[in-house]
Amino acid sequence: MQYQELIVYILNKFNKIKKMKAIYNNMRFIIKNDFPEIGAYLYVFEKGKCIADYLQDDSLSCKEVALEEYGVPMDIWQESEDD
Repeated sequence: MQYQELIVYILNKFNKIKKMKAIYNNMRFIIKNDFPEIGAYLYVFEKGKCIADYLQDDSLSCKEVALEEYGVPMDIWQESEDD
Protein backbone atom coordinates (compact mmCIF):
# COMPACT_ATOMS: atom_id res chain seq x y z
CA MET A 1 0.00 0.00 0.00
CA GLN A 2 1.34 3.39 -1.00
CA TYR A 3 1.83 6.10 1.63
CA GLN A 4 -0.99 8.26 0.25
CA GLU A 5 -3.36 5.27 0.09
CA LEU A 6 -2.51 4.47 3.70
CA ILE A 7 -3.40 8.01 4.79
CA VAL A 8 -6.75 7.82 2.97
CA TYR A 9 -7.44 4.41 4.53
CA ILE A 10 -6.71 5.70 8.05
CA LEU A 11 -8.84 8.83 7.57
CA ASN A 12 -11.74 6.73 6.29
CA LYS A 13 -11.47 4.50 9.35
CA PHE A 14 -11.67 7.53 11.67
CA ASN A 15 -14.63 8.94 9.74
CA LYS A 16 -16.73 5.83 10.33
CA ILE A 17 -18.89 6.68 13.29
CA LYS A 18 -19.89 3.56 15.13
CA LYS A 19 -23.04 3.38 17.19
CA MET A 20 -24.03 1.14 20.04
CA LYS A 21 -27.38 0.82 21.72
CA ALA A 22 -28.89 -0.71 24.82
CA ILE A 23 -32.42 -0.87 26.14
CA TYR A 24 -32.73 -1.14 29.89
CA ASN A 25 -35.40 -0.28 32.45
CA ASN A 26 -37.73 1.14 29.76
CA MET A 27 -34.99 3.51 28.61
CA ARG A 28 -32.91 3.57 25.44
CA PHE A 29 -29.19 4.35 25.50
CA ILE A 30 -27.15 5.23 22.43
CA ILE A 31 -23.40 5.68 22.14
CA LYS A 32 -22.06 7.50 19.10
CA ASN A 33 -18.32 7.60 18.55
CA ASP A 34 -17.01 10.83 17.10
CA PHE A 35 -13.48 11.54 15.93
CA PRO A 36 -10.90 10.17 18.39
CA GLU A 37 -9.81 13.65 19.47
CA ILE A 38 -13.42 14.46 20.41
CA GLY A 39 -14.56 11.25 22.08
CA ALA A 40 -17.93 9.52 22.30
CA TYR A 41 -21.41 10.67 23.23
CA LEU A 42 -23.86 8.78 25.43
CA TYR A 43 -27.49 9.73 24.85
CA VAL A 44 -30.24 8.66 27.25
CA PHE A 45 -33.83 8.46 26.00
CA GLU A 46 -37.01 8.05 28.00
CA LYS A 47 -40.39 7.84 26.23
CA GLY A 48 -38.69 8.84 22.98
CA LYS A 49 -37.13 12.05 24.33
CA CYS A 50 -33.49 12.64 25.08
CA ILE A 51 -33.26 13.33 28.80
CA ALA A 52 -29.47 13.40 29.15
CA ASP A 53 -26.25 13.33 27.16
CA TYR A 54 -22.66 12.83 28.19
CA LEU A 55 -19.39 13.44 26.35
CA GLN A 56 -16.68 10.97 27.34
CA ASP A 57 -13.22 10.03 26.06
CA ASP A 58 -14.38 6.73 24.52
CA SER A 59 -17.28 4.28 24.29
CA LEU A 60 -16.05 2.27 27.27
CA SER A 61 -16.29 5.38 29.44
CA CYS A 62 -19.83 5.93 28.14
CA LYS A 63 -20.76 2.39 29.14
CA GLU A 64 -19.31 3.00 32.59
CA VAL A 65 -21.38 6.19 32.99
CA ALA A 66 -24.51 4.29 31.91
CA LEU A 67 -23.71 1.58 34.46
CA GLU A 68 -23.01 4.00 37.31
CA GLU A 69 -25.87 6.44 36.64
CA TYR A 70 -28.59 4.11 35.33
CA GLY A 71 -27.50 0.55 36.18
CA VAL A 72 -27.12 -0.50 32.53
CA PRO A 73 -25.24 -3.83 32.44
CA MET A 74 -22.02 -3.78 30.42
CA ASP A 75 -22.94 -6.94 28.50
CA ILE A 76 -26.20 -5.77 26.89
CA TRP A 77 -24.71 -3.25 24.46
CA GLN A 78 -25.15 -4.05 20.75
CA GLU A 79 -23.67 -2.48 17.65
CA SER A 80 -26.30 -0.53 15.78
CA GLU A 81 -26.77 0.92 12.31
CA ASP A 82 -29.77 3.01 13.34
CA ASP A 83 -30.84 5.18 16.26
